[in-house]
Amino acid sequence: MVEEKIRYFVDLLFLLLILIVMLVSLRSLPLWAQTINLENTVSQADNLAVSLFPKRPLQGQAVIVSIRCRQTSPAPRQLILLGEKFKIVGVDEGEYKAVCAIPLNAPLGPQQLGIDLADAGVVEISLTIGAGNYGEEHLHLPAEMVNPTNVVHLRQIKNDRIRLRQIYGSSKAVIRFSQPFIWPLKSTIITPFGRRRFLNETPKSPHGGIDLRGKTGTPVPAAAGGKVAFSGKLYYSGNAVIIDHGLDIFSLYLHLNTLLVAEGDQVNQGQILGTLGSTGRVTGPHLHWGIKINGIFVDPLEFIKESRLLLQPAGEE
Repeated sequence: MVEEKIRYFVDLLFLLLILIVMLVSLRSLPLWAQTINLENTVSQADNLAVSLFPKRPLQGQAVIVSIRCRQTSPAPRQLILLGEKFKIVGVDEGEYKAVCAIPLNAPLGPQQLGIDLADAGVVEISLTIGAGNYGEEHLHLPAEMVNPTNVVHLRQIKNDRIRLRQIYGSSKAVIRFSQPFIWPLKSTIITPFGRRRFLNETPKSPHGGIDLRGKTGTPVPAAAGGKVAFSGKLYYSGNAVIIDHGLDIFSLYLHLNTLLVAEGDQVNQGQILGTLGSTGRVTGPHLHWGIKINGIFVDPLEFIKESRLLLQPAGEE
């Protein structure tokens, strides 16, 4: 009986010794080799933890990424998803936030989200993208608004694209808002996000925002604080205001009647940007409200829910 107990404790000590050796060996591995996938949390031998929201995003959705690092871990520089690079901002010591955008035409299924850790390489975690089924709509508009041929109009469209490209490339790795996003109007949705559009039966890009019902002259407030990146007239969008919220997050307020802010203005949530109208390519008065992240349109209603996570400390999601 005594010999059996001794043998039992010897075996237990042997197993414990093997476990200790394995743990020591794991800690000696380079950071990139220590990735442990636990659904949507990645732990790098207690040096790095990453959480995602939502855990299984759909096409046309934003993903909030929260990163916690120990002092021994290199600071993350940027995120990489589907070939696009996304900015990261430090929100506290060892804590970082970022937001990625899933394009409406993104490939479905498992994808790799890369976290660039400078000299330590890129850590990759799995991210599964689901289908966003948004439907389609058919609209009839004047031919010149669907397929312009007028030289003056074509020149304006070209200049608009150049200007917008500059605007969307100007955001900094900061968070310019202090409260979660809200609806810009208490109204009903005429056209939801993501619908594939056919204009005069010609297929066009999916609807990049939501259309909210309203009367001409209705005040339009900012959904969140930020800096006015654009206030002016665009061929397709009419009178428009675009706000830079930092981290390549922009909110768009299109087809306005009047403009009440200027480029460079700092605006607060709820501040009136202009009044609702029917300028640009429209069939009637309404507000088109959109969210664009790193040049990619995402569902603004889903982003209202997600924006609060950018303001919460990592680990409290």
